[in-house]
Amino acid sequence: MLTENLSSEIPVLVVGDVFISPGSTITFEAGTVILFEGFTGLHVQGTLYVKGTPERPVVFTSKNDHQYNPESTVDPAPFDWNGIDVYDGAIGTSFQDCSIKYSVYGIRAQTGHFKIVNAQFSSNGKADITVNGERLEPVPNVPFSYGLSVVAPLPAPQELPEIQPSVSDNLNTIAVDTMFGGSTKPKRRTASPALMVLRYSGLLIGLGSAGLSAWYYKSSYKPLQRKFDDISVLSEKNMLKYSSNDWVNSKNERDRAFALCIGGAGGAVAGIGVFSLSFAF
Repeated sequence: MLTENLSSEIPVLVVGDVFISPGSTITFEAGTVILFEGFTGLHVQGTLYVKGTPERPVVFTSKNDHQYNPESTVDPAPFDWNGIDVYDGAIGTSFQDCSIKYSVYGIRAQTGHFKIVNAQFSSNGKADITVNGERLEPVPNVPFSYGLSVVAPLPAPQELPEIQPSVSDNLNTIAVDTMFGGSTKPKRRTASPALMVLRYSGLLIGLGSAGLSAWYYKSSYKPLQRKFDDISVLSEKNMLKYSSNDWVNSKNERDRAFALCIGGAGGAVAGIGVFSLSFAF
């Protein structure tokens, strides 16, 4: 495992591919300038910390960059060097206050678990940044950041205006309070006294009707049904005991009891229906 800091007051010339192996940590300190020859690049398989500052950025550029190599007789151009490859094992790598220019692909990352803070890109041939195959396009020579959890500042508290409740035609009151940013949300509706009376009257009628219907079914209808069934049996005993009028009267009594049971059940359904529908108003 290698841990090393690179700091140089004069540019460093890279003449072959540079690899940061897995498990190694390399730090480029502020003010470091790295010049790359053609077809060379930096391969980050371990961890790379680029720690520039706004006043002294870390620079990755072509060896033909006249700003850092005045002796070059060739003008710098895109595609002069390959770029920086960040592999999927390079989690934690960060680029802060740096400049990357005249490469083929700038930073090409196989992982999104790295960070860029105020990096500037310019004159790269194919791309400035590619993350997992997705190309990002920062504005040339404008500080760019990636992989940061940016939290926007909270707005200053606003004074809530006084809201008067609005009253609708059916006497329901809907109050509205203003949230920060000007959006609104409704509060719970408050039912009028008349609607409350209707609501719970429906509930009482429904429950009462259901109870009476069940009681009448058990105490009246079932005995009358048994009596009618007995009279309806064709036997010598019944023929001597009951007349045809007895059979008709028994049937009518049973039917009236059944109708009352059905009426009670209907009252129960209506009462519960009124109770339920009252919540829609």
